[in-house]
Amino acid sequence: MTDFATLLREAEREGWAVLVMDMPVDTSSPAGRFAAVTIANAAQLERDLISARTRDALAAMKRRGVRLGPKTRLTPNSVLRRVARERDASKTWQSIADGLNRDHVPTVRGGAMWRVSTVQRAYQSAQLDAEAADAVRRVAT
Repeated sequence: MTDFATLLREAEREGWAVLVMDMPVDTSSPAGRFAAVTIANAAQLERDLISARTRDALAAMKRRGVRLGPKTRLTPNSVLRRVARERDASKTWQSIADGLNRDHVPTVRGGAMWRVSTVQRAYQSAQLDAEAADAVRRVAT
């Protein structure tokens, strides 16, 4: 079942009733169906309001230059700049990883090898840092 409203429609179509144990709702009567639909709609409204508040708060944080995303930063800035520079020069993820491994650059977590997924995360981290820095500069001016 995807949601309570779908459950109610299915119950009505198939001829069975929903009885909510912690509320006086019995969908075998018109009043009970009305109560159930009203409760389901109120729950959907609350989900929509929470979503809107969250979306607005995240947008405001981004405008203020708050870096959204993972908080951990174990990759040195020099490695992030190298990854960004090489990727912006159209190098493949694999060739960047191979170069870091060839140069014995330590991985983020001390692993033996750089992998494509790790290089991609480092690049995304550098992009998020750049976006946050741009937002801070815009706010400051």
